[in-house]
Amino acid sequence: HQVHLAINFINLTQAQLDDLVLVIYSDVREWYSQKRATLDRPMGSLGFLATGVFRAFRELNTQTSSTKVRKQIRATAQLYWEGKFYSGRATEMGVMSLRVELDRSTEFSDTTEQTSPLLTPEDLRRMEQDQPFVGLLLSQESTNQLPQRLLAQIVDVEDLSDQVAIELKFPDQLKQKQETKIKQLLKVL
Repeated sequence: HQVHLAINFINLTQAQLDDLVLVIYSDVREWYSQKRATLDRPMGSLGFLATGVFRAFRELNTQTSSTKVRKQIRATAQLYWEGKFYSGRATEMGVMSLRVELDRSTEFSDTTEQTSPLLTPEDLRRMEQDQPFVGLLLSQESTNQLPQRLLAQIVDVEDLSDQVAIELKFPDQLKQKQETKIKQLLKVL
């Protein structure tokens, strides 16, 4: 960062003008000949400058905090994985992640008018282990003919008694392409 400072001195006396010229154009020896409360540590300054090269090329720890900021939503969701759609509800959504809860019952899907396939324990284990990318269809209502299509990656699978909760994150590689859709969904849901 660089700061530019402009000072306008008004009605200076000759003595003040001489002091100002002395301050601006004085050499280093005169500056250091003054008695100051804090002393310089030239070796410490040189050490700081020498280690600056290492600090400049050191990787920064860019991990985000584990705190999730997500909006509570109620949206119809369909998760597309291995050629099948699994119906459920999106319950929480943020700009980086989403939580979808899939029913374990054999009820008819609201959007396809056919039975939604069930996830087996083996499917859940594979989802959690492989963390695959899945397709998502999200809409405010189940009758919406134009749901938003997104791509997300499974991060965690939680096996609850009557449903399966799936934590998904939106991939960084597609952030520019999906960001407007995600923000639009967050506004309307």
